[in-house]
Amino acid sequence: MRPWTDRDELAILWAEHCCLTFPDDLKFTEGLDESVLLDLYIAGAVTTCLRGSPLNPFVVRTLREGATLLRRSLRRIPQGEGRSYAVRLIRMSRLALNEHFRAVTD
Repeated sequence: MRPWTDRDELAILWAEHCCLTFPDDLKFTEGLDESVLLDLYIAGAVTTCLRGSPLNPFVVRTLREGATLLRRSLRRIPQGEGRSYAVRLIRMSRLALNEHFRAVTD
C-alpha cells in the first residue's frame, strides 16, 4: 500500500468542493470582494495540479496571496458554510503549492 500524499488529499477535497455552491456569507464578507474570483483561480490551479501539469508563476503567486488573504479574513467570516468553504480553499491552495514545489524539485 502506498503512503497517503498531498495529491490524494487534494483530490478528495476537490471532489467535495465540486459539489458545493459558493456560500452567500463568504460573498458578503468585508475585505473579500474578490472571493468568487479567488475561488475560480484556486479551482483552475487545483485542476491543473491534479492533471499533473506545472503551475505558472502567476498561479503560484495567486495561490499564495489568496490563501494569505483568506487566512487573514477568517475571523470576519461567520461560523458556518462560508468559513468551512474558506478553510477548504486555504487547504487546497497549500496542497496545490506543495505538489507544485515537490514536482519542480524532484
